[in-house]
Amino acid sequence: MKTQKNLAKATLLAFAAALAFGLTPAEAANIAKVDGQNVTLDNGVIEIHLIKNGTATYVSKNHGPNLVENVIKRKLSFYCDYHPAGQKDLPFLSDEVKVYKNDENEAHIAYIDTKSPLAIEYHYRMTKGDSGLYSYVVARNNTGKTYKVGELRTVYRIDMDKLPYAYNSERQGLMPSSDHMKAFKRLQDETYDMDDGYKYTNGTVYSKYDYCGYLKDNPLWGTFGNGKGFWFIPVSNESYSGGPMKQELLVHYDGIILNYLTSAHFGTSVFPIPKDWQKMYGPWYLYINDGSSDEAVIFDAQRRAAAEQRKSPYTWVSEPESLYPQVRGTVKGTLKLSNGGIVDRAQVILARPGADIVHERGSYIFYTDTDGHGNFTLGKVRPGTYELTAYMQGGYSGDVTTECKKGSIKVEAGKTTDLGTVEWQVPDRQTIWQLGTADRKASEFKYGGELRNYKWWKLLPETDVNYTIGKSVEGQDWYYAQVGRTKYNIHFQQPKVKANTYHLTVALAGYSDQGHGSFDIKLNGKALKHCDYANDQTVYRSGTTSGTYHQEDFDIPAADLKAGDNVVTFDDHEGLIMYDTVVFSAVK
Repeated sequence: MKTQKNLAKATLLAFAAALAFGLTPAEAANIAKVDGQNVTLDNGVIEIHLIKNGTATYVSKNHGPNLVENVIKRKLSFYCDYHPAGQKDLPFLSDEVKVYKNDENEAHIAYIDTKSPLAIEYHYRMTKGDSGLYSYVVARNNTGKTYKVGELRTVYRIDMDKLPYAYNSERQGLMPSSDHMKAFKRLQDETYDMDDGYKYTNGTVYSKYDYCGYLKDNPLWGTFGNGKGFWFIPVSNESYSGGPMKQELLVHYDGIILNYLTSAHFGTSVFPIPKDWQKMYGPWYLYINDGSSDEAVIFDAQRRAAAEQRKSPYTWVSEPESLYPQVRGTVKGTLKLSNGGIVDRAQVILARPGADIVHERGSYIFYTDTDGHGNFTLGKVRPGTYELTAYMQGGYSGDVTTECKKGSIKVEAGKTTDLGTVEWQVPDRQTIWQLGTADRKASEFKYGGELRNYKWWKLLPETDVNYTIGKSVEGQDWYYAQVGRTKYNIHFQQPKVKANTYHLTVALAGYSDQGHGSFDIKLNGKALKHCDYANDQTVYRSGTTSGTYHQEDFDIPAADLKAGDNVVTFDDHEGLIMYDTVVFSAVK
């Protein structure tokens, strides 16, 4: 009896919708109801009301509460915007809604802006009975010249009264509201020293950067609570900028879920978009779920993220092959060191030939890890020509700081490109001592790899640090970063291994400054180099693992070493230096 009443109610609602939109009953069965730029998407499970520019005023599952109810008074949700260099954010301003498909099983629409400097198509796709929807963006330079953009993103504001907790792969916890934060002392951008800070983070200071994360390590992020969740699932990282070391804002205060398609955060610079450039970002998947507990909701979302990754690339995408090829290729091979060493832990990347991966934003990037024998396979690669780059992530050969490069790799649709053995050229040197390991991270040092928080860099010593090879312990006596006007010294004895020339490699996991910082690298008081890098903002924005990688190499004549104690000094002048590894070797 109850089922019959529900069916009757649904029939009346459908008839009412038909009247409201001027539709026939058959048209009312379609998932999308389109009235100018007002669109209702309803697949029987999820209902979303969109208005001009593709923003959402109503998001509900099974006629439950509106998940964006308490955000629309301040700002809309589901919006897209971009930030031209040196200007304020520009909202996406749609001219029209285009309907690609609309029936009772599937709706695919796009809000389109053809007039702005960055022309954008903002797509949504929903299928019958699914507990979410897909979305993607196509962006095009509409200026006829180079156009500089700091960031391009989509943003999902969710009602914190209903979903009060934030989640990413590094952490989960309660979120504050911006009104609550602003009642306390502001230390820097979106960073506050709060009396109740421990409710929201791992310290008294809460920052929006606490919930940043590496895109490589985050198959989903979102908000949850009360047995419900709203999740952003990127599906594939190929269209995001910066490669495997790219870290980004993911979710923070006010229930804000972020999808930065490109940004200048953490060392990725402003994007000078070339004339006539266009790129498709996504698709990603927005998942709304519920369960018997918050733990069950998270586990279910994780399973759905894995399922979406397996389904990608999607056959339903109707963009040109140049924007979204559905048939991909595979690249495989084996890395071998030229000195016979083992490659048991390396990062392998395919990118545009000649690309500076950290700053690569205009094309697509693919990456994977080797197994314990140097073997790798990269699947679902877009057809095209690529350059391979590999670097160590520690392991048996964690003293190798050089990169492996191989160019002119052609990937064809439906085919496997077998590179066979790729020889990784390494210098003919014998390692005498090493601080840390070559993995482009500071995790092995004191406070390194700790859960993100503003407090860590404030715990760094304001006095000189002295580390003695063979006696000191790197996890206790050497810090992940160096700040202020301090000297970090590495003491070592004159090598027993005799050589005419020695070699010093200094690898930094990142470098920040808040003004005009710099530092000098010295050996026994003699300057080797004055260093002044671009600010990657990582150290003072809660990062404890990495920023932008830098490497310096020096040949050291044997005559420059002394009998007894020798000292490598990092003489800091207000820079914020994050360490990866320091290697001293004999040149054979």
